[in-house]
This record gives sequence, structure tokens and C-alpha cells, in this order.
Amino acid sequence: MFDWLRKKKVTPRGFTKLPAVRFDRSRVTDEVKHDLWESIAGLKEVGSNELEGIHQAAIASVQQGGNLFILSQAILKLKGMTRKRAGEIALALHNRATALMDRSRQLELGIEYAVWRYSGAPCGYKEDGFQHDAAHRKMNGKCFKLVEGAVVGKRQVLPGQDAGCKCGWTPIIPGLGDV
Repeated sequence: MFDWLRKKKVTPRGFTKLPAVRFDRSRVTDEVKHDLWESIAGLKEVGSNELEGIHQAAIASVQQGGNLFILSQAILKLKGMTRKRAGEIALALHNRATALMDRSRQLELGIEYAVWRYSGAPCGYKEDGFQHDAAHRKMNGKCFKLVEGAVVGKRQVLPGQDAGCKCGWTPIIPGLGDV
């Protein structure tokens, strides 16, 4: 009866409001958790007594669909940590987890091969001298098995898995692309 009193939800410039997509927490597998643990343990800034707390923050961050604020705040509590370095670590851990979750999902769908895609932006951090950049640039357009990852240098990695890497991959759908 009093519908005219209710305010209409109007979005700016005629945009329609899209429904929120919830992150599936089951994608954070034991493999992802173990990789996060190994990655955090390999950081020189994280001591053994802080390892568990940072690991729990990393898992919570990933389970919330990439809430990097949680993780960066936990990392900022470490002695001598700068905001910039905390952000770099949080992003690197998130990208590693995302690469593993994407690979897992694509393997479930029957996708076995992918093509490395170099982003065009330097891979790595300025302080490290963009150590991965030349190798990642050479990998652009090369096919690799998702199960194994690509051989870059002497290591098996997925695009986006190295710290500061901005690369990605294009899955090759069986029957639609050549391997």
C-alpha cells in the first residue's frame, strides 16, 4: 500500500547490481595449506615462533577469497616489517595459493594442458632485479602439463607462483585446441 514511501535502489549511471559470488572454501585443499606452510617457513622474516600465526592468517585470507588485509596485518606484526614488504609477502602467498587452486579445479574438469602467458609487466621485484623476468618472457606461448607445471630454469613452476610473477595461463580445453 505504501510502496511509494520505500526508496528505490538506484545504482550510479544505470549500472545493475550484480549478486555476490561466494568463495568455495573446499578449494583450499591440504596441498594448498602445505604449500603455504612451506612458503612461509622459507621466508627469512618469519621466525619459528611466528610461523603458526602467519600460516593461520594465510589460510583465513585465502578462504575468504583473497582478503589480503588479514594476512598483511598479521605479517606487519613481525619485528622490523615494513608495509611494502608485508604487502609483497601477502600478495605472493595469495598468488601461490590461487595458482594451485586454479590448477586443481582445471584438472578436475579434465584439462591437462595449458599455455604460459607472460603479462608484459616485469616478473619479480625491483630489489631482486626482476630475477624471473627473462625466463618468464621466454616461456610465453609455450605449452605445459598442468600436473607438472612448466620447467623454468631448473624448477617446475606454475605461472604466477614465483614471488612477484604476474604471468598467467590459458587452459587448453580437450577437443578445442592442439597440444
